[in-house]
Amino acid sequence: MSFRNINNMMLALKIELLRRGIRQTRMAVDLGWDPAKLSRIVNEITPPNVEDRRAIASYLKVSERDLFGKDVMPAEMRRLAGTASEIKNKLATQQ
Repeated sequence: MSFRNINNMMLALKIELLRRGIRQTRMAVDLGWDPAKLSRIVNEITPPNVEDRRAIASYLKVSERDLFGKDVMPAEMRRLAGTASEIKNKLATQQ
């Protein structure tokens, strides 16, 4: 995922929080997160991982795709495919 996509995702998240009047600290506490974690995500210091994106989308009752963009799942699928390929190669070299 490129930094440009991360910036667009976080802008969408910021807009959604403002539109709904949700404070970051309230959302973080509701999610069981340290408020600093959500702050780092929203302020683009730390990109959200798959679980973070799912939790945020679920909390806001929107789809990940709507909130984070169309490449959320393909990027994750590419990562998983790479992992599967690495495992397959490792198993092949062990035989």
